Amino acid sequence: AANLWTVAFLSLLWTAWISFNNLHTDATLVAQTLPETLTQTLEQTFQQTVNTITANPLQLIYLSAVTTALANYLQSIAQKEVSAERASIFYALDPVYGAAFANLLLGETLGLWGWVGASLIAFAAATNAVWDFSKSDEDADSNEIK
Repeated sequence: AANLWTVAFLSLLWTAWISFNNLHTDATLVAQTLPETLTQTLEQTFQQTVNTITANPLQLIYLSAVTTALANYLQSIAQKEVSAERASIFYALDPVYGAAFANLLLGETLGLWGWVGASLIAFAAATNAVWDFSKSDEDADSNEIK
């Protein structure tokens, strides 16, 4: 839930920033006071939000129900069966999976820094897996000896 609220709050800030920047193109902004500017920014932000919701209701329902709520529900069920070490590897590799699927489904390509970042994430996840799993194997062996 905290993750969803964080995304919602940051999205609101992003939309407000876009609205505020759109006001800068208006010549009347210079004559406005700060409260008037903030009020106009919020009005434009909420109007854009309402326009998006009314123009794309099915897409928003799909995004909220399937890709967010259902994915989080399935994730919480699956985490009961997976160790914390393995779950951390799946989470760490999320940007790499996203880039791979964007390439396969959308034909997007990674630049040099994208490949560097994906390699660093994959390397970090692999070393985490080796160190954490080997440590838990040693702990299990030492518990069996006692």
